[in-house]
Amino acid sequence: MAQKVDLYTLLKTFSQKSYSAVISTETFIRFMERNVQRENAAALHIDDWKMDTRGKILRALNDLVVQNKVTVEGTAAGQTITLNSFYHDVVAHYYQATDGAASPFPSEESLRIKIPPTQVKTIPVESGLINYLHENHDNPNRIVRLLFPEGYGSGLTLEAHYPRKLLEYAIMKIEHHLHNRSEMEYFMQKLMIRFRGQEIRVRNFIDLLMTRPKECISHIEESSEFVYTIWLFLCPLIKKHIEEIVNRTNDRTPAFVALVQASIVVLTINNFYQIIAINKRNTEMALGTIYELMLEPPFIFTIADMLQFKGPAGTLLTERYTQLELENFLKEKMAIDDEGKYPELTRFKTREGLELFVRKEKIWPLCIKLLAEVQPQIKNEIIQRWMKTLREFGRDPAMDSDSAFEDLIEKSCNLFSPQLLLITQDKRLALLQDELLNAGNLPKDTRLFDIDRPIPLRTLLGLRRGDIIRNCKLTLPFWYSIGFIVKIAGIFRGTKNKSANSAANGKKSGGGGGISASLHASAEKLAKILVPEDKDIDGYLESVRDRWNQLLDKTAQKKLTDDVHAVAKAHLNQVLKFQKPNSFDNQMLDENADRIIKMNAALDRINNKNALRLYIKIYITKLLLAKK
Repeated sequence: MAQKVDLYTLLKTFSQKSYSAVISTETFIRFMERNVQRENAAALHIDDWKMDTRGKILRALNDLVVQNKVTVEGTAAGQTITLNSFYHDVVAHYYQATDGAASPFPSEESLRIKIPPTQVKTIPVESGLINYLHENHDNPNRIVRLLFPEGYGSGLTLEAHYPRKLLEYAIMKIEHHLHNRSEMEYFMQKLMIRFRGQEIRVRNFIDLLMTRPKECISHIEESSEFVYTIWLFLCPLIKKHIEEIVNRTNDRTPAFVALVQASIVVLTINNFYQIIAINKRNTEMALGTIYELMLEPPFIFTIADMLQFKGPAGTLLTERYTQLELENFLKEKMAIDDEGKYPELTRFKTREGLELFVRKEKIWPLCIKLLAEVQPQIKNEIIQRWMKTLREFGRDPAMDSDSAFEDLIEKSCNLFSPQLLLITQDKRLALLQDELLNAGNLPKDTRLFDIDRPIPLRTLLGLRRGDIIRNCKLTLPFWYSIGFIVKIAGIFRGTKNKSANSAANGKKSGGGGGISASLHASAEKLAKILVPEDKDIDGYLESVRDRWNQLLDKTAQKKLTDDVHAVAKAHLNQVLKFQKPNSFDNQMLDENADRIIKMNAALDRINNKNALRLYIKIYITKLLLAKK
C-alpha cells in the first residue's frame, strides 16, 4: 500500500527545486495534476492525490494556514503560497551537511535565494558580533547574516548556532586546511618560534585540533591564558598568510575565503570568551572582597550595605557584579557543606522582613559586642522605670517575677538592639555553639545556649532583679523602704488611680479623643515644623529621600527605603509603649532618629545622615498622623 505524502512535504520539495519561498497556487496545482497521472505516481507516494486533486490541495492548504506553516495571499495575478520557514530550512540544511569544510559560509548567492530584509538580522563580524553574543537570544530560528571585512563576503547562520555551533564549523574549516602538509609545517614553525619554551603545549594543541577538533571548543570556552593566547596569535597569522598567497597568485579561491572567514569567526569568539573570563574573575574578586569586608565591624550587614561596599581604589564594587550575582554568592555561602558543618554565612530575618547577614566566625564576637553595648542602656531604662514606679508607691510586676523581668528585658532589648534579640533567640546557633565547643574555639562562659535552649537575656546581660531594686531604693528617701508606709500610700494611690480611670473613661465616652487626640495634636505640630508650608508630607518625603538614598539600582534603592520604613515603624511601636503622647516633640524625634541610625549598620554607613535623620523624623510624623 502506498504511503501518503502530506501537502507540506510536497510544497517544501517544490519550493526547494524552484529556489523560492513563494509558490503560485495555480502553478502548484497544475504540477500536481500532471504528476499524479504518471505511471510512477505510486512509487513517488503521490497517487493518493489522484482523485479531486484541486479540492484536496485547497482543503489541506487551509489546515497549513491554521498551523502557521504557510501564508496564503491573493493578488491580481492569482493566489500565492508562502512557506514561512523556507529560508530557515534552507540555511539549516547547509549546517546539517558534513562536507562543507572547504567551502565558505553559505550566502544568499551560494544558496540561490534572496531573503526579505524583515527575516534576517545583519551583523558586521569584527564590530558587532561580540555585542550580539552578549545579548539574550529569544528566537533560535532567526536568520543572521554575518558581514566579513575586506571583501570576504557574507555568511548565513541561525541564532540557534550562537556561539557553539558557529565556532565548531569555523574550527572544522581550519582543521581541514591544516591537513595540507606544507601548510601544517608552516604554521607549526611559526607557533614554535612564538611560544618558545612551550613546545610541548603547542604540539598538544595542534594534536587536539587535528584529531579531536570539537574538544577545542570547550578549551576556548574555558579561556585559559595559553589557549586564548595561541588562538589570538594563530587566527591573524592564518589571515595574513592567505592574503600573501592571494596577492602573489591573484587567485582568491573559495577554500581561501572559507579559511579567512573561519579565522575571523574563531578570533572574535575567542575574544568573547576572554571577556567573559575576565568579567568572571573580576566578579569573583569583588565578591571575595565583600566577603572579607564582612569580617570588619559592625559584622552584620544587609544586601543594601553590601551594595555600598567599595574596593581599595574607592570605587563601588557593584561595577563588577550584579545584585543577582551577589544573592547567588550569598546562597552558596549559606549552604551546608558535605561534612554537615554549620554554614559559612548565616542569614537572620526580622519580623519586618529585613535580611541580615553575618559570617560564621563573627557571630559570637558580634553577640559579645552587642551585649556589652546594650547592657548599660537596658539597665538604665529599667532603673528609670522602676524609680518612677517606686516614687508613686507602685509595684511593677517585673519586680516580683523572673518571667515578667525577662519579658521587660526583651522589650527593652528590642528597643535598643533588635539585632541582639534576633540572634540570641535563633536556635540554629545551638548547632554552631556545639561545633565551636567541640573544636575548642569557644570559652564555656560565653555560651548562648543551654543544650538547645537560649540562655535567658537577664543572665547574658548580668542583670538581677534584686540588685536593681536595691539600687533604686538606695537612691530614694528612706521612707520608701518602710513597709507600712508603702502599703498605706499604695491604698491611696489605688483610690486615686480608680478616680483617674473613671474620669478618663468618661472623657473617652464623651468623644474627647483621649490618647489618640493628644498624639494627633503632637503630630500636627511636628508636621508644621518639619514640612514646608507649600509642600505636602508625601511629596516632601520623596524629595528628602533622594538626598540620602542615591543608589543607582532601582530595586536596591527601593529595598533600602523599605528597610528604613520597617525599622522606623518597629521602633515607633516600641517607643509608644513607654512614651506619653504629649512627649513627642522635635527634640524627642531627633533622639529617636539618631538611635535608629546608630542601631542599624546599613543606615550608619549612609553619607548624608542629616537628610536621613530628617526623613526618619518626617516618616514617623506621618505614622503618628495616621494613628487612630
